[in-house]
Amino acid sequence: MTSRLLLLSWLLPLLLIFACQDSAPTNEPEPNWTIDYEAALTLAKQDGKTVLLDFTGSDWCPPCKQLDARVFRSPRFRDWSEKQVVLVKVDFPRSHSLPDGQREKNDTLASQFRVSSYPTVVVVDEQGRELVRWVGYRGQSPDDWIQRFEDETGRRG
Repeated sequence: MTSRLLLLSWLLPLLLIFACQDSAPTNEPEPNWTIDYEAALTLAKQDGKTVLLDFTGSDWCPPCKQLDARVFRSPRFRDWSEKQVVLVKVDFPRSHSLPDGQREKNDTLASQFRVSSYPTVVVVDEQGRELVRWVGYRGQSPDDWIQRFEDETGRRG
């Protein structure tokens, strides 16, 4: 019994350290995200791209934080997204406020796209028509995430 307690007293802190490191943001710069959906649609029309909307709770939602840290902040995703998509962050933070009027705009987008859980990623064409949506994050690598995007949208990088 004592040896098990001793083992647990060493093992538990190590597991917590690894769990926290896994979801911690990286030092990589964030890709070029906007919060302006209408401007994103205009840019998508000009550049022949799709629009990727990331509905997130950036400061309170563990899967949102993991998706951001593991995929969206990765160099692989950053390089790919610059050529393929216009990125829109639709955030619902709890510990900080958004710029004036942004919460209302985000609420409108969440209602328009029927978002009820986080993270939800919605991909739309340049006209704003929904192509695909994904709810949650299942730990995919950037390469796996991009492959899924390409498979389900039919748009290759």
